[in-house]
Amino acid sequence: MAASWMRPRTIVCSIDVEDRFGPIVSEVCASGFDFTWYFESVILSLPVTAVFLLWALPRLFYLRKQSIKTQGGYWGTVKLVLYVFLAIIQVALLSLWASSLAQRTRATIGTAVVTLAAYVVLGVLSQYEHSRSIRPSTVNAGYLFLSVILSLPEARTLYFINTTRAIPILYTVNLCLRVISLIVESIPKTSFLKRAYQNPPPESATGVLGLSFFTWINPLLLLGNKTDLTVELLPALDDSFCAKGVTPNGLERLWRKSGNINSPHSLLWASTRYFAGTFLVGILPRLLQIGFIFAQPFLVDTTVSWVDETTTENTMYRGYSLVGAFAITYTGIAISTALAQHQAYRLVSMMRASLVDMIFRHMTVMRESDIDSNAPVTLMNADIERIASGLRYVHDVWACIVEIPIALYLLWRQLGIASIAPIVVVIVCMLMCVLISALAGPRQKLWLEAIERRVDITSQVLGSVKGVRMAGLTDNLYNIIQTMRAHEVRMSERFRRLLILVVAVAYSNQSVSPLAAFLIYSLNARSSGDGTLTPARAFTSLTLFTLLSTPLSNLVEAVTGIATAVGSIKRINLFLQSSPRDDGMSIEPEDDASTSHSTLTVDSEVQLQTLAPDMKEKQGVDYPRVSIGENFPASDSYPRLDFVAENRSTGWDEEKPNVIKDASFKIQQGTLNIIVGPVGCGKSTFVRMLLRETPLVTGTLHVGAGAIAYCAQVPWLTNHSMQDNILGESLFDLAWYNTVIQACVLEKDILDLPNRDQGLLGSGGATLSGGQKQRVAIARAVYSRAETIILDDALSGLDRTTEETIFNNLFAPGGLLRRMGTTIIMTSNSVSRLPIADHVIALSKTGSIVEQGSYKELMDRPESYIQTLSVPEGSKQVADDDMEITAAPETKMHRPLSLASLNLEAAPPTDGRRTGDMSIYWYYMNILGIWRSIVFVLLICCYVVGIAFPTIWVQWWTADNLKYPNDNLGYWLGIYGWIAVMAVSTLVLACWHLMSNLVARAARSMHGLLLKKVLDSPMSFFHTTDIGQTTNRFSQDLQLIDMELPLAVLNTILTFFTCVAQMVVVCISTSYIAATIPGCLFAFWCVQRFYLRTSRQIRYLDIEAKAPLISHFLDTLNGLTTVRSFKWESQYRKKNAELINSSQKPFYLLFAIQRWLELVIALCVAGFAVVLVGIAVATRGSLSAGFLGVALLNIVTFTENLQGLIMQWTVLETSIGAVSRIRHFHRTVDSEHQEAETVDPPASWPEHGEIQITDLVASYKDSANRAIDNVSLSIRPGSKVGICGRSGSGKSTLVSSLFRLIEPSSGSIIIDGLDIFTVQRHPLRARLNCIPQEPFLLPSCSIRVNMNPGGGVDDEILIDALKKVQLWEVVESLGGLDAGINPETFSPGQKQLLCFARAMVRVEGKILILDEATSSIDMKTDELMQSLIRTEFASHTVIAIAHRLETIVDFDEVIVMENGRVKEQGPPRELLEQKGAFSELYWDLGRGSTRTPMAI
Repeated sequence: MAASWMRPRTIVCSIDVEDRFGPIVSEVCASGFDFTWYFESVILSLPVTAVFLLWALPRLFYLRKQSIKTQGGYWGTVKLVLYVFLAIIQVALLSLWASSLAQRTRATIGTAVVTLAAYVVLGVLSQYEHSRSIRPSTVNAGYLFLSVILSLPEARTLYFINTTRAIPILYTVNLCLRVISLIVESIPKTSFLKRAYQNPPPESATGVLGLSFFTWINPLLLLGNKTDLTVELLPALDDSFCAKGVTPNGLERLWRKSGNINSPHSLLWASTRYFAGTFLVGILPRLLQIGFIFAQPFLVDTTVSWVDETTTENTMYRGYSLVGAFAITYTGIAISTALAQHQAYRLVSMMRASLVDMIFRHMTVMRESDIDSNAPVTLMNADIERIASGLRYVHDVWACIVEIPIALYLLWRQLGIASIAPIVVVIVCMLMCVLISALAGPRQKLWLEAIERRVDITSQVLGSVKGVRMAGLTDNLYNIIQTMRAHEVRMSERFRRLLILVVAVAYSNQSVSPLAAFLIYSLNARSSGDGTLTPARAFTSLTLFTLLSTPLSNLVEAVTGIATAVGSIKRINLFLQSSPRDDGMSIEPEDDASTSHSTLTVDSEVQLQTLAPDMKEKQGVDYPRVSIGENFPASDSYPRLDFVAENRSTGWDEEKPNVIKDASFKIQQGTLNIIVGPVGCGKSTFVRMLLRETPLVTGTLHVGAGAIAYCAQVPWLTNHSMQDNILGESLFDLAWYNTVIQACVLEKDILDLPNRDQGLLGSGGATLSGGQKQRVAIARAVYSRAETIILDDALSGLDRTTEETIFNNLFAPGGLLRRMGTTIIMTSNSVSRLPIADHVIALSKTGSIVEQGSYKELMDRPESYIQTLSVPEGSKQVADDDMEITAAPETKMHRPLSLASLNLEAAPPTDGRRTGDMSIYWYYMNILGIWRSIVFVLLICCYVVGIAFPTIWVQWWTADNLKYPNDNLGYWLGIYGWIAVMAVSTLVLACWHLMSNLVARAARSMHGLLLKKVLDSPMSFFHTTDIGQTTNRFSQDLQLIDMELPLAVLNTILTFFTCVAQMVVVCISTSYIAATIPGCLFAFWCVQRFYLRTSRQIRYLDIEAKAPLISHFLDTLNGLTTVRSFKWESQYRKKNAELINSSQKPFYLLFAIQRWLELVIALCVAGFAVVLVGIAVATRGSLSAGFLGVALLNIVTFTENLQGLIMQWTVLETSIGAVSRIRHFHRTVDSEHQEAETVDPPASWPEHGEIQITDLVASYKDSANRAIDNVSLSIRPGSKVGICGRSGSGKSTLVSSLFRLIEPSSGSIIIDGLDIFTVQRHPLRARLNCIPQEPFLLPSCSIRVNMNPGGGVDDEILIDALKKVQLWEVVESLGGLDAGINPETFSPGQKQLLCFARAMVRVEGKILILDEATSSIDMKTDELMQSLIRTEFASHTVIAIAHRLETIVDFDEVIVMENGRVKEQGPPRELLEQKGAFSELYWDLGRGSTRTPMAI
């Protein structure tokens, strides 16, 4: 039996009634509860069919050109059969309607013909969509879904018309077939796609209905509930979310083609144009959302009026229709809201990929001196995050501007002149928006700059922890960085005040506007005596006030967010506008086809091979030659010249003199060229000039060399294996690899490492000694087979024996590189190699070329500069041209398995990322302060009472108005006003308390906790943990704690208490609804629990996936010159794109699953609203209109608030993951401090400098070999002790033991009677004066701070120290002690002199330790330092690690190390006479100095 609403009436509907536009039929037909048939045809059916028909035709032509993507399967046949049946039934209906006996309207035949055409076209389109698209047909599914929904009224109408009974039956069958077709059209095709199209991104393979209901997220949520997620397990994303890498992406091409590229907002306009399509797609769901939202006040008004109206024949039918209307409206709100926001986040994700890619691409072409330290890292991290958080409002800006006039118009209809009040409030809010947007950008800029400076210095400290600790600067740097954090917090408070203002503006309207409007309306009604404030009018108005306050508050937040995003885009735009370096290349390669490589598969057991003497052919990387620079002569003019310079001058700062002046020289291909000169003369700048890295140039420089293998003075290594560092971006060739390893004397070092050449080296090669780092860097240069190699004093950190071996193996006549015809350019402070050089260039202290030519030519000149350098006689004998490099026959190099194949992955996380950990909230509350947190919660409770109670108050007021119209207005409005003022004031006070007290306290505490833990971590932590991961904690995690977490705390607590208050109000208003509350709460709990198990993990992955990206940025920044010289830019860009794409997955999917949750919660609320209205309909007469109005009003806002609660709770859960990560880090990372270290030494300790080392044994973590093996030493107070030995012999490890940088397994070290293993480490290191091998200077800090980090030393003393090391003139020219330091301020040698001056002004202790402190200075400056050591530190015990043995031959004692043991010990004169290990090192192959002990 048909349902009652489909049964024929005793009074049937005549065709005269149905053939009118209507839209509602008269009372004589269907009780007046139906649309007219004509209206249904021309409004509900015909437009939809016509639109999809027109859409289908171009889609059909497009698919005809596409390839077939599916194979097999029977669903295509099923679809075809269904469309055939639909067409047959439609033909039958058309025939019946065309007959003379059938009833029809003017539009019936036309609509039927168009529908038949649609079935035919859509049937053909279905076959093309099935075979040539991986996604179910959007056109077909969209049409079928809408036509089914819109055809329901017509199906009902046909049963009321007196016509052939077959027509409604056939129409109903047609409707059922469309439902079946819709289901079939929505089935995914992933199971029968061709191999080339298998495993597509889930979103790309999901139909329109699946996209609307986010069903493609369900597998990910299920997976996250079952297992711990990794980035690899996350589904793939569409190409539009991925970075391109090598070639410029679409946004960059469009930006560069625009004519106003130098405009401050050119990137913003280019982004607007490029992403316009994605933006426009989001407009339709946002418009639908507006429509559904503003249907609510009409439904509230109709429902409240319906409760009190007189009962008629169709009253219950209207009640049932209200239930359906609520269901449609709230379901529509749920879907349209989720889709609109999803499109905004799609735009954000696409923009993120493009901008980060552009930042990295531009970074690789910028002049290194123009890059403001870690600015690119801040841009790709903090600025991109602000763009993402700001652009999520991209649709709210215009939508709110549309919604506000609509709400004001509807209020005018309800309240008349009283609606002036909210209009005034709107104007005030708009003006506040303008003010806030104007202030947001500049204040955010100051905050970001403070973050950038702090993160920059933090990353510098993390990368130089060994130097920091050996210099005893740990506590000083902690105070400096913590002070910078405090300054950053102060800068953030200026921005947070704007947030407080935003909250005040956004939420005051919700309380003030109804008060003002009701005041005006009531006074006007009392004075005119016309009407009063009734429940229907009051609650409809309150609904509209809610709908007005929502877009107003959203608009204020949106304007602030958009202004913040625009400010960050402007910062990125400014970065991208910086000029690229002039590298002499006319064009930049668009792809890397010529330099992309795949790993060679070779036998893992191959004997060490040597390069045949006649080997000339380059293998491995086939480097393209660089196009010749400006005005370069034809190739036949300079057939063998790699570099030709004429009057070339170059420098780093326009306001300072050039470093290199008027240099003219020619460097021939295949020659060995050595650049010499005093410290600070510009040797490093000279080679950087050859690499075209200097910003300021005059004259000409022609570069004919192709790829240049560059070895910087400070070796650039990444946290990868030794093999990866040596290979770089070259192909793996085992025979050549073994040859290079042998030539660079790395065999023994590799065998001593725990994982051979596959173990990670740590950030900057932290696990290696200084000499080992230099040898790995040289091996990389040699392995690349580049045509030219430039070494910037790259042999300075090697012991004499190792240096001799490497030099003979590579650079001497007959060496590997000389046989290959490689052009070699090297700077050196050692003059012993000059006789072997083909060409020598000597620089003066002012940077000009004093002389150049072959060594013999220069020596023959009278008064030659080279003659003053005292080249050792033994070095004047040029090595035999027939020298051969022989392999050690007993050594075999095997290629170990890679780390991936060994499956050395970390254990699964144990930080509760899937199940959560509620204790983290208590931990965070303790950081905020328990009582402070309670005060904040109480203030929020007061605010919630202030916004929830007015609905009850208005119900009482309107109920009283029905009895006593407009009476006691002062009483009702006075209390209403007091409640509004309380609400606004308590909210503003709560926000101020949160932002100014709680957040600032947490920001300082969490940073101090993290920084202290990192600085107290053992050295093994820095060896095994990538610097990018740690830096990510100081940037990403702290940013979450600073910005996202406080807002999540505020919004979660606020919405929680608001929802509780609204639930109480609804239950009071309609007691029946209280029975559904437990079920609703249980459903919400299940949903959020199911969701959070995945959401937490993806948030963790989002944070963790950014760490490799940050590391790659930092690595590339630190080695930018090296990367460019090797021509590896394209490979690094490709790697960056891969890392971006990996980080994009959790970034985008986190947004997607949040939209899934929002949709599910909104659908639950829709069900809740339907139940409420259903109860109202079922119990009509027992529920007052006032209480129903209260309930419906709260339902209107309850939807948004409950969504907000769940969303903010999930944001809180995921953002507090940053706190959890820091707590987990704090708990799991061991401290280097031990319980036995309780002694705080006296201020005068060590006052003598006596050192006793007894049976010391030490080894590095995970190494089976002993770095120090039973060493016993006795060093007398005030003695001068030199330590020497080959690289890796244990010299630096022995010194590290004094600073407790390595943990001994046995033995003892006693300094002036105190066992240092019982002394606190920070005081110990502060009392030992050390000048490390790699000088550490704080960037962006003044020279005064660098020389005296702890303060307390007068400027006169600082200046006197600088004068003694001959640096004061340089410092004075920079601006004195207040001058800032950047990487180019000082040369490497000058940095060591500055560190020496810093040691001179320190008054602590009587021990000075020099860890190869003179490696980067020339002989004359070395003599100056040796003189200062003997004068300034005459009473100190001096321990010096030296490779220049002539600097220690006048010491009291020399210790020779070998394999971690003391090989030889005694006065240098005696050791030389014994002709033992020291003598061999000193007189090594005739390279000894002319200085002898007897000559001292």
